[in-house]
Amino acid sequence: MNIIGAAVWGLAKNVLARLVACQRRLGKKKWSEGIDVRRLSGEAWLRLLTGETNITAFVGWCARCRTGKCRETTCLHCGEALLLFDEPFWVQIGHKIRLALQKDRTLLSRVKSERGSLYGIRDQPMFPGSLEWLFKSWEQAPRPPHQPFDPKAHYLAANCIESLQRLGLSKEEIIDVLSTAEFPNGQFERQGKDYAKIPGEELRALGEGIRRAVGDIPGSALDLSEMGRTMAWVDRQRTVPMARLKGERVRTSKSAGA
Repeated sequence: MNIIGAAVWGLAKNVLARLVACQRRLGKKKWSEGIDVRRLSGEAWLRLLTGETNITAFVGWCARCRTGKCRETTCLHCGEALLLFDEPFWVQIGHKIRLALQKDRTLLSRVKSERGSLYGIRDQPMFPGSLEWLFKSWEQAPRPPHQPFDPKAHYLAANCIESLQRLGLSKEEIIDVLSTAEFPNGQFERQGKDYAKIPGEELRALGEGIRRAVGDIPGSALDLSEMGRTMAWVDRQRTVPMARLKGERVRTSKSAGA
């Protein structure tokens, strides 16, 4: 098997592994960048508590460094006194979350559904003891009344696209590889596209391998305009923590449903 062929098979084999390991791609020092816990809304706190970081493990928060601390009550980096995550603090946060849930009756169901999409239903979030009521509400939250947003599908689409772009394929060529197996053997050109000089038999193997690995190809990987929206959304989710805490969607229109 030549170098390109080895790369093709490697990509098809590792797509799911990349999804699990890299779906957010946040470094340990970046998850809190731009976050000021003193100014977060109730919805943002709900998303922060149910996100990938166990906030309950922190003793408090350094407002200057904008990071949580697990042991000390004074920041060892800058010397600033921490905002302590004590009982009065969590009571205040619980009040914010209650107001957000009263304002938006489907918020808890949507956040739970989105978290389940990313991490599975067995992985449950951790809540502080002061918010036991929230844990009970979380367990009892029903499925959203309408088609739920599926963030995992967009991360999956982005990972597939990025993998194929590394082989030199254009977006139009990627759509062809993911949607069809009709390629002639050997190198070829079709409607001005040369598919990075990858032989047709290897393009077929690549597409088939990815389809076997991921099942149904997300629609956002098969349409140019949707592809651009998905890639932009995933990039913001990976690099801008507040984009996640605000619950930003791929489309800005509420009627779009994504």
